[in-house]
Amino acid sequence: MRVEKHVDEGLKHRDDLIRIMDAAAEFLASRDTDPDSQARAVWRLWPGPNGEPRIGLGLDDEGFRLSQQFSPNQLVPADIRELRLRRVWHDVLMERTRREVARANKLLDEYHEEGGGGD
Repeated sequence: MRVEKHVDEGLKHRDDLIRIMDAAAEFLASRDTDPDSQARAVWRLWPGPNGEPRIGLGLDDEGFRLSQQFSPNQLVPADIRELRLRRVWHDVLMERTRREVARANKLLDEYHEEGGGGD
């Protein structure tokens, strides 16, 4: 997984928030063990409409896109962060599985159309 991180200029001094975002980015990236993965995660730290800090995730995996926003306290403590990010990763894996099944079905259909299978 390729990871990008962006911090709003007004929050660059907030090391505590940057550490939370970094820990979330690191954990999510560790879930992707596929060496051929095309997944890309873009993390962003910025002030929300009322000035409260927000941590955003934009995830793209072969056309499957997912966006999520978190308040910092939704990503602390570590067990809560991991639970939330495991749910996000679950969605990615479900979509990957759906794509793989579709590819396998297409190959099987092509094989049968070419007279394979000896039926």
